[in-house]
Amino acid sequence: MSKKQRNKYILINNLNKNAFPSAKIIKIRVSLKKINPLIKLIRGKSVNTAKNIISAQYKRSKEILIKLIDSASFNALRKGFNIKDLYINNIFANSGGIKYKLLTRSQGRANRIRRRFSNVYISLGVL
Repeated sequence: MSKKQRNKYILINNLNKNAFPSAKIIKIRVSLKKINPLIKLIRGKSVNTAKNIISAQYKRSKEILIKLIDSASFNALRKGFNIKDLYINNIFANSGGIKYKLLTRSQGRANRIRRRFSNVYISLGVL
């Protein structure tokens, strides 16, 4: 296990132990290449600002991220936090695996189609 993978593993395990609200979504059918630019836009922003930034984007993964932010903010409400005071403390995406399919070609050949999945984790903090 490399140092980068170990640090992400530690982050994932500490999300659940934190007193701050968090949420995760696993095995979504969006590749990391497509969801990482949206994640970079909202890192460190307040919850309402992040929702406004994402909703202005023209990407398919924006709906997934809005649901994830809503889930984390509802978890915050359950724990007694005020939504106006929350910001996105930590958000990152990992590879969630690859599903392989075969595309048949001429003369008995076949090409591989790789369907990539990703996992997204979010943790909120108080301003």
